[in-house]
Amino acid sequence: DHEIDKIIKGYRTESDLPWEREQAEWNLTHGGYETELWKCSPELEGISSTAVREALARGYGAEKLLHSSVFDYINSLEK
Repeated sequence: DHEIDKIIKGYRTESDLPWEREQAEWNLTHGGYETELWKCSPELEGISSTAVREALARGYGAEKLLHSSVFDYINSLEK
C-alpha cells in the first residue's frame, strides 16, 4: 500500500547483528523486502526498549533516552 521496497533498521552492538540478519533474511524470504542494517553511533549503544521502559516505570531519565517528540507522545498517552 505504501510502495515500500526496503527496510532500514539500526542495531546497537555486534552481538545484535546475528539476530538482525536473521530478521532481514525472513523479511526477504517472506515479504520480498530487502533490509539494510545500520550500526548506531557509539553514544547510542546503551539505549534499548528495556532501558526506556525501566526509566518510564521509575519516572525518571526517559527524556534522556528518547527524542523529545517521542517522549512528549508517550507522556500524552498517560493522561
